[in-house]
Amino acid sequence: MALVDGDRTLFDTLTGAPTDVRNPATGEVIVTFRPAEAADVAAATERAQSAQAAWAATSPLRRAEILHRAAALLLAHEAEFVRWGVAETGGIAGKAAHEVHAGHG
Repeated sequence: MALVDGDRTLFDTLTGAPTDVRNPATGEVIVTFRPAEAADVAAATERAQSAQAAWAATSPLRRAEILHRAAALLLAHEAEFVRWGVAETGGIAGKAAHEVHAGHG
């Protein structure tokens, strides 16, 4: 999932060929997605650049609040991220949990 300028719909129209992500331990398809092609990245970059001015105009305190909320959401959904990390990589839960916490900062 991707979010650019507050909008997920940009990524509902990605042009790459459908790609399966498989659990390496079982071979089970856990998700199918369309990867971004160069044109998709260009469109996302344009949207992100247009949103940058509003973000720059946001007070540092408000930006910190937003980033702290994102970090709290990451930790609130830690178990889900750990399950996905294990399923995607075939790794162990402890390592996946460490990576979630590393993303939290």
